[in-house]
Amino acid sequence: MQNYSDDPNRQHAIPRLQIAALVCLLVASWLSLAGESRTEPLQFAKGATSASVSGKIQGYHGVNYTLAAKAGQQISITLTSPHTATYFNVYGPGTGPGDAAIYVGSIKGERFSEKLPSSGTYTIQVYMMRSAARRNETAPFTLQVEIDSKRSSRSRKEKNPSRLAASFDPESDGS
Repeated sequence: MQNYSDDPNRQHAIPRLQIAALVCLLVASWLSLAGESRTEPLQFAKGATSASVSGKIQGYHGVNYTLAAKAGQQISITLTSPHTATYFNVYGPGTGPGDAAIYVGSIKGERFSEKLPSSGTYTIQVYMMRSAARRNETAPFTLQVEIDSKRSSRSRKEKNPSRLAASFDPESDGS
C-alpha cells in the first residue's frame, strides 16, 4: 500500500488547490461588489465652474461620477453626509474602483483640492465603509465639485473689481 504523505507531489497538491479556490472566491467577490455601483456623468451647466449632486447610497450600492478635465485645472471636491461612514475616492484617467486612487477620503477627509496632473476622465466614487455596507445602511449625501482653469480664474478676477489690486506710489503726482 502506498503512503501518500511521503509523496512530495501529493503534499503540494492540496495547498495549491486551496490557493486556487481562494483566488477564485476573491475574484468572484470583487466582481460581484464592483457590479453593484452605478456610474453617472457629472454635468456642469454651460459656463459654470461648479456642480452639486445629492443622492443616497445603500449598503454596497455606491455611485461613481465621471468628469472630463484637463491637466493644470484646479479641482475641489467636498462630500457632506450625516452618515459618518460615507466617503469618496478620486481616480485618475484610465483608472477606477479596484485601482489605486489619487485621493482616499476615508484616510484624508471630506475635502479634496488639487491641481490635476493629466487630462482625461476622472472618477469620483461615493461609497460606504464595509462595516456599514454589511448592515445595508442608507446614507444621504451631497457632492460639491468645483473645477477651474487658469484662464477662467483670471477672467473671474478681471470681472470682479473687488479682486483687482491697486498700487500707490507716494512719489507720483497722479499724472
